[in-house]
Amino acid sequence: YYTPDQRKQIKKRGEEADWDEIERHQKEWSQILEDAEAAMKAGTPATDAKVQELARRYDELGKWFSAGFTGGDPGLKESLNRVWAERGDELHAAYGRGPEVNGYLNQALEASTKLQPVPSPGAKSVPGTRPPDVRG
Repeated sequence: YYTPDQRKQIKKRGEEADWDEIERHQKEWSQILEDAEAAMKAGTPATDAKVQELARRYDELGKWFSAGFTGGDPGLKESLNRVWAERGDELHAAYGRGPEVNGYLNQALEASTKLQPVPSPGAKSVPGTRPPDVRG
């Protein structure tokens, strides 16, 4: 999936990485997946606020890991996305709790973005305040 140059970039980033920070995030990632799996098995809907918070943090950590791995290189990001597109279920099972838990977290994340208030046309935003809730 990766070119020889990309492999060199990955190796260099690995040598320069803060492995203590990575380990902390990996532990948090594992805890999020464990908590999400327990919520899913308990029948907690993806719209539940606690599940959505797990999903938000899961998404943040995923972006953090991706940014650290790719270093912002668009070609490397494309290669990484291709790996996940082609082998995602296998990778979720190896590095997480399986594709079902990932799907559950993605549902929660999608539900939470649908619940975000949308400002009414012409509404002015004041720094430090929330936009008006126009969901009805």
